[in-house]
Amino acid sequence: EANLVMAVDKTDAKGLLDCKDGALLLQKLGDLQTELNGYQEALTSYRSAREILENINSLHGKSAACLLANTATLEADSMAPEQGLKLFEEAKKLFMESNALHSEEGADLLVNLAAQCLKTGDVDSALQYLQEAREVFEAKELLDASAGAKFWMNLGSALMQRDGMQDSIESMEGNLFKYEAV
Repeated sequence: EANLVMAVDKTDAKGLLDCKDGALLLQKLGDLQTELNGYQEALTSYRSAREILENINSLHGKSAACLLANTATLEADSMAPEQGLKLFEEAKKLFMESNALHSEEGADLLVNLAAQCLKTGDVDSALQYLQEAREVFEAKELLDASAGAKFWMNLGSALMQRDGMQDSIESMEGNLFKYEAV
């Protein structure tokens, strides 16, 4: 991380960050900071990257969609659920515009959207997002990966909110059985 921070500082000192590559460098720095649990630092990097992309009218494409999704993931917990939902919906719009919603990153976004909907009490929308995410995860054979674990956890929460404890257990068992049978 120290080398990447030094590279960003040197680049910034030369005034070279105000371009698409500078925004990408800041986005990568934010990704690394997130992996190292430096969430506040990551948010600063992501916000700076977004500002650059907005200033040069380049806030579009899959990379920008991932930037918004990562920012939303970090910011959503510190704000009202409705505000967090708006951030995720903004990222979804970019994923759709770049035809990348049916990628692994797009499916992750759909799971995060579902989780945010559950926080607002909108179980039906959460289940719709989870169904869409499931289709992507199944097509890419990722339901048994770590991304799949988050999907299953949110599906269980949604079913429990909708059906109550006992019925959700039976629904989850049925879902898992269908998945294992495939």
